[in-house]
Amino acid sequence: MLKKIMYSIAIFPLFYGASCEKTHGVKTTATLYNIPYGICSQTLKANEICFDSLVEDSRCPSNVQCPWTGIGIVRLKITSNNTIQFIKLSTIKTAGNIFPPNDTVINGLQYTLKALNPYPNGTLINPSAYSIQIDVQ
Repeated sequence: MLKKIMYSIAIFPLFYGASCEKTHGVKTTATLYNIPYGICSQTLKANEICFDSLVEDSRCPSNVQCPWTGIGIVRLKITSNNTIQFIKLSTIKTAGNIFPPNDTVINGLQYTLKALNPYPNGTLINPSAYSIQIDVQ
């Protein structure tokens, strides 16, 4: 009986270790990151992306009819290859020359702003309540 217990104890770590792979939060495929205001997240290739600040949120509130949908603009701090870059991204895909783009490429990775939450509803939103969804691939 003691021999069976010792055998089980010796074998268990082999099976346990084989079934788990530690990724430390870094993915190797296209990934969507949810990042709260003021928080940083590790992304592909050990890059770091931070939701640095909310530049503008002039999106039309959900309970109001507006002639234009408005725009949300965020500033991100991206650390890549030990270099820090600040970029602005907008919620409009075809922002053009007037507003920041919806996506950008830095060191071979494309960063696309997918969402800025919460969506305005006519009441003042504290900047710390915001979060973004960024697609990195």
